[in-house]
Amino acid sequence: MIVYFNQTKTAKLKEIVFLEAIINSTIIHLKSGDVIKVGKTLKKFEGDFLPGNFFRVNRKCIVNLDLVKTKKKRNGQIFVKIMGNPEIPISRRRIVIFENFLKNMNRS
Repeated sequence: MIVYFNQTKTAKLKEIVFLEAIINSTIIHLKSGDVIKVGKTLKKFEGDFLPGNFFRVNRKCIVNLDLVKTKKKRNGQIFVKIMGNPEIPISRRRIVIFENFLKNMNRS
């Protein structure tokens, strides 16, 4: 359940594609194409979604790794493509952690 601007909406974790930080709020992008704007920072969502199949790839996004379609490298930067959404860059500081997270996910 997500509380946003005095309203409540239910969204299952598997329906969430990625979360995007916008100033002091978060936009939750759903598989359906709907978005939910929540007056809560991305940092506060980290405790709710991590650990699990969600990973914070940079300071602005947490992605659902189950929905990552491709990962590619371009000009020294690694990007993930998620279900019809734009490519999301992985920060240089998080690349090694991201790779290890994926390896551990594939082992389980």
